[in-house]
Amino acid sequence: MLAVDSSGRTDKVMSANYQDRPSVRGPAWLRYGSRVRAGWTLFNHERLLRQAVMYAWRHSPFYRDRFKEWGVSPEDIRTIKDLARLPFTTASDLARDPRQFLAVPQAAVQYIWETGGSTGRPKRAFFTRWEVRRLVLTAAYAMILRGVKPGDTAQICFAYGRPSWPIGSFLQSALEMCGVLIIPSGNDLSVEAQLHTIQEMGTNLLFCTPSYLHRLTEEGQHYADLAALGVRMITVGAEPLSEFFRNQVEEAWGGAAVFDSYGMIEMGNLIAGECHRRQGLHLSPDLIVEVIDPVSGELLPPNSRGELVYTPLLRKAMPLLRYRSGDLSRLLSGKCSCRLMPTPRIDRILGRADDMTFLGTGENIYPTQFDEILFAVPGILAYQLVLTKNGFRDHLLFRLEANAPPAEVQARVVAAVYAKLAFIRHDVENSGVIEPLEFQFVPQGTFSKENIVKLKRFVDRRKES
Repeated sequence: MLAVDSSGRTDKVMSANYQDRPSVRGPAWLRYGSRVRAGWTLFNHERLLRQAVMYAWRHSPFYRDRFKEWGVSPEDIRTIKDLARLPFTTASDLARDPRQFLAVPQAAVQYIWETGGSTGRPKRAFFTRWEVRRLVLTAAYAMILRGVKPGDTAQICFAYGRPSWPIGSFLQSALEMCGVLIIPSGNDLSVEAQLHTIQEMGTNLLFCTPSYLHRLTEEGQHYADLAALGVRMITVGAEPLSEFFRNQVEEAWGGAAVFDSYGMIEMGNLIAGECHRRQGLHLSPDLIVEVIDPVSGELLPPNSRGELVYTPLLRKAMPLLRYRSGDLSRLLSGKCSCRLMPTPRIDRILGRADDMTFLGTGENIYPTQFDEILFAVPGILAYQLVLTKNGFRDHLLFRLEANAPPAEVQARVVAAVYAKLAFIRHDVENSGVIEPLEFQFVPQGTFSKENIVKLKRFVDRRKES
């Protein structure tokens, strides 16, 4: 088992019979909690920012060339406000040629991770051994603050089938530091087999995507009394989590606390997560976050919802400056009442900037709005909404996995969509700019076969029509 010695290093190997709680100290600016002086984090962020910009200019071929194109010198970036002088780095930049971002010799790279590809061409990210160990240490510390402790049994239901998608193995490494029993069950077991494992092994911590948790909850109620299984904590990630769905799951699982977490492969999996107070997601301490208008790219005022832009401060293998995430949220004002993690917080992720779309007569809509509607319909295990165009009219195809009679499910979905999104009913029955809703019921397990990592639930093909 890995543990952390007094210097913060993670290379000490403990014996198999080691029983004490590992000494997970965590990053210094997290350990001091409410005692962090006002301005201390800002001071360190700006000092580290200057170092990160200079490092990228010296060692990254991409940024060395871009600084010349931009007519900007690293010395021009002294404060966080100065970041606005730099153009954005985009996902297409990274996907086009990831090796142009590589800032260390190939021999120094120990991990190459790849995105799931649910939003387009997969992107690769490079990490050194030291970088991954630091990320794992921070994740372990956050888990402990959330209530994970030795003696717990954790069942990881994230995908393990894609070697370069590292979420499962990353969680394993962090949980090892917490001293828990780990069951890497993945997401390709049947729901009945997952529940059998929970019962047999006494699992009390679950880790999975919200869509997989929905399947586990909806289908699992036919196999077991979920509230009696003894699961006390469920951590979800890789997809947006709605408050409605959180409440629904917590009731079904007998009060098990559901925690939201958020990360990107490009940022090393770890960006933000909820503490036990659940008053927003605490950001990783080595990130500078900006919020911009996703259309104009202009910085937004405090508390505004927009696209999140990240500048990691401690990256060596692949530094990134002003990386547009495509994810929509806002920075929260004030301090969390936990008084344990003094880092800034973001609100839950609303969705992706490129997923915001309009239907019919021009109503803006986010995919998460359909999550709240469809996950509340009994019998639905998973769904995918496909948008196409037929002349001037929008066409909505609901692809559904269900464990109830299709006619009943279809009637419930139509009633729920019309009740929650009244403009769709109007545009179907009155204006005629949306065609009658179409349904396709697919065999259970279809979506997990189509994409083993995570399902893209909202597919807009209208430009292809």
